[in-house]
Amino acid sequence: MNFQQRFEAIRSDMARENIDVLLGFHDGTHFGGSLNAMMMLSGFRSMGDAVAIVEREGESSLVVSPAWEAGRAAECAPHMSVKGVEDPLPVLKSEIARRRIDPSRVGIAGLSFLPWEQAKRIHAMFGDKAKSADQIIVRHA
Repeated sequence: MNFQQRFEAIRSDMARENIDVLLGFHDGTHFGGSLNAMMMLSGFRSMGDAVAIVEREGESSLVVSPAWEAGRAAECAPHMSVKGVEDPLPVLKSEIARRRIDPSRVGIAGLSFLPWEQAKRIHAMFGDKAKSADQIIVRHA
């Protein structure tokens, strides 16, 4: 299965699980055996905090840090709009608001692999409304 086929299979799974937006997080650490949801969705291996934002139907984007990583990210993820920032979470919050996304229709992948302080900030954005979506990523790894 090539990248595009995997990406479309993930989108199909999103439809089956009533997820409109899938967020794939990564903190830039690279340990064997850990899930890198952001890389599975984008094809980009980040050096810092990053989030892939995949809409079931519509645009997909990648928010990466440090900001100077945007050029390399755009080369690796030509199917996504890319934004380089110092902290992806405020940008994510504004993207969710801009797109008027219902938190109960958001799937989150990679949260359990993040440092607890970062995971806590993400959880504060969605509370218990967002769904765990690790199983979608694992299914296509």
